[in-house]
Amino acid sequence: MPRYKRGKLLTAGELLRKLAKSNVGRTFWVIARRSNVSPFKGTVADWTIAQQLYANWSLFYDAAYEAYNRPPDEIIMDDEKIDEWFKFQAEQREFDHQENYRTVGFQGREGHKSAYSHDEVFEY
Repeated sequence: MPRYKRGKLLTAGELLRKLAKSNVGRTFWVIARRSNVSPFKGTVADWTIAQQLYANWSLFYDAAYEAYNRPPDEIIMDDEKIDEWFKFQAEQREFDHQENYRTVGFQGREGHKSAYSHDEVFEY
């Protein structure tokens, strides 16, 4: 995790991102989520831009922590590395999707092919 030098100014977005991944910020967010209560007063529409940014970053880090192939903490805590990890995951998902579509064609639930995959389609 990069260390911030004393006196270095952070943008509001950088500060909220740092808060969202900190122990205190994660605890606050997770407790609110598991208690099924809003972390802030009012509805989401009433939240300030800062509160919305904090929620956005918290959801971002939730996705990393809850991922099937969760990255190590060193990657999660490093802004550049976690951004690269998410980028790689998106590229991998797209590659897998394209590969699956090329080899087996689109298949819906339980392996049934789409109506577009058949030579004939019956209308009732």
